[in-house]
Amino acid sequence: MNRKLGFIGLGNMGLPMSINLLKANYEVYGFDTNAKAVELFTEAGGIGLESAKDVAKQCDVVMTSLPTPQIVEMVYLSEEGIIHHAKKGALLIDFSTVNPDLNDSLHKEASTLGLRYLGAPVSGGVIGAVNATLTIMVGGDKDDYDSASEIFGIVGKKSII
Repeated sequence: MNRKLGFIGLGNMGLPMSINLLKANYEVYGFDTNAKAVELFTEAGGIGLESAKDVAKQCDVVMTSLPTPQIVEMVYLSEEGIIHHAKKGALLIDFSTVNPDLNDSLHKEASTLGLRYLGAPVSGGVIGAVNATLTIMVGGDKDDYDSASEIFGIVGKKSII
């Protein structure tokens, strides 16, 4: 697969998940508001960018792992957000834990703009992210799930739709 991957949220979960993608020989672009997290990401071989908007503009698959539903909503829906700057046809995958209503609204908004969206909260904690043994519970269209299955297999041990 030669899709450009992006990862926004390089914290306790996102950093090890993105590093596992790098170890699998993917080119991964990343952003976090924490400069130290971006530094660790680039030391592992990732390409750090200046904003979530920059990641969205460059990547075919944009993944997020963010700490709160409010931050997820802002990162996706603000004027500088992913949904307004992603390439048409891009696949957006949110690994954060959010309520089903937010996932539904992000899916609908993405769809109206020609984007694909999967809500994919994970279970397994930081150690699961480091060891790529996460369980990923995916909501969204089956075709989108299938196109992301290789990614899910790299960052986790089990994924279910």
